Amino acid sequence: MDWVEIDGVRLLTHEMNGASVVFGSRRSGDSPPPYESLNVGIGTGDDPELVARNRIALSRAAGLDAQSVVMARQVHGDLILRHEFSEPDGPWVRGAIPDVEADGHITGASGLGLAVITADCLPIAIKGERGLALVHCGWRGLADGLARKAADLVMGEMAAIGPGIGPCCFEVGDEVAERFVDYPGALDGGRLDLVQIGRAQLQLAGVTATESTGLCTYCQDEDFFSHRRDGENTGRQWTLAWLN
Repeated sequence: MDWVEIDGVRLLTHEMNGASVVFGSRRSGDSPPPYESLNVGIGTGDDPELVARNRIALSRAAGLDAQSVVMARQVHGDLILRHEFSEPDGPWVRGAIPDVEADGHITGASGLGLAVITADCLPIAIKGERGLALVHCGWRGLADGLARKAADLVMGEMAAIGPGIGPCCFEVGDEVAERFVDYPGALDGGRLDLVQIGRAQLQLAGVTATESTGLCTYCQDEDFFSHRRDGENTGRQWTLAWLN
């Protein structure tokens, strides 16, 4: 995966056997400080109208109709929604917080965009015989097996892991560490490797090819928002995935 810039929007693109996934950055966009610039998140104080403009601009840069994008209110759980139809004038294009809660999405419909927003958690896209999945994986979701659950549902064959907080910066307490004792090497001196845990879950589900950006949201402040680094008043970056 390499950085490209389209209409001023900086993004990482990846193809997975009939599916596309795009991981975005915070660069470009219309949001003012402290959300500058391409913030797609609502709920931390940014102007919904600006967020809507950002979402539409990045969809265009990714090559996807913004009206085709579906999303949910993420709650760090393991619920996965199945989508077969788009939601015209849905929360994505309105700059709104969705009413429906979920941290994962699945589709078998071509051209229907799945969206998750992140600010340290991992976005993971999974392509398989039964369609495409996109999940928002923080430590809570991974502790509940979210990546494996999504991969099982689509009979995953390949996956792409986007930017998230790396083990260089993610120090956890004993109450979190004990949830991952069954993942050898995922903990090092109290620092947790979310990518390694995600890879392990994908492998257990039969995914044989997984690529990761290897980028840490905490370290790279010019490209990414980070809740742990910046606190509550920060933005969210985006991931879009769809079947071609």
